[in-house]
Amino acid sequence: MPDDMTSLLSKMERSRNRLNAALVKVAPHVEIYPSWKIKQILDHIAGWDDLVYSSLLAYSQGKAPPTMKDAGIDQYNAASVTSRNGLSTEQSRLAYEDARGKVLQQLRGLSPEMLSREYPAPWGGKCTIPSIMKIFISHELEHARQIEGILKKTSA
Repeated sequence: MPDDMTSLLSKMERSRNRLNAALVKVAPHVEIYPSWKIKQILDHIAGWDDLVYSSLLAYSQGKAPPTMKDAGIDQYNAASVTSRNGLSTEQSRLAYEDARGKVLQQLRGLSPEMLSREYPAPWGGKCTIPSIMKIFISHELEHARQIEGILKKTSA
């Protein structure tokens, strides 16, 4: 596995650890994002990991990835969270962990030549696999910082 992939996998692990560290400190009833509490954040992140896993699987099979439908990212986020309404918080946490495990397993199984190719991105346009990983690292860190800010406000 190329060094840059190893580095990106390490950064993914650190961003997930930071997000998890923030999540365990927030009470379940605290609103993190308008109308979203911990459960919805878990569902949101799991939804994105599911999309990335499906995309990586499609790329490895020489197929086009699934695409977001309708109005784009905001609609995808809402549908992803809503589709998991029936899960308990514990089930959402398990799905969140399972989805990331599947992404990591798929990433580790990719051939090195796949890392430099461009693919159709599920959200439109083109992307490379490392660019997807960088987006996900940034996405998780954004949510971690948001939660950390809420924690600072509530402890003050």
